[in-house]
Amino acid sequence: SSSSPALAEQAVLPSSQELQEFVRSVATETANNRSSMLQDMSARRPTEIDFLNGWIASRGVDLNVCVPANTELAARVREKQRSVQEDR
Repeated sequence: SSSSPALAEQAVLPSSQELQEFVRSVATETANNRSSMLQDMSARRPTEIDFLNGWIASRGVDLNVCVPANTELAARVREKQRSVQEDR
């Protein structure tokens, strides 16, 4: 299987500095973009939160791995979605 532990051990992961540089470059390059989730909220459409952070939160439960930031973020976006929908 492609998700075998042996394969995972062979994966080359970026260093902390490389990861920080990548995140900063993406943030800089996309600073003027308007995220699809913000566009969805503005148009009072459902967001993709359940397919993003909600999925991670669900997998965390399945794997008994604590993912509090993803769980909290998904809950907050769902709460905001509800309040936006109620304002219609």
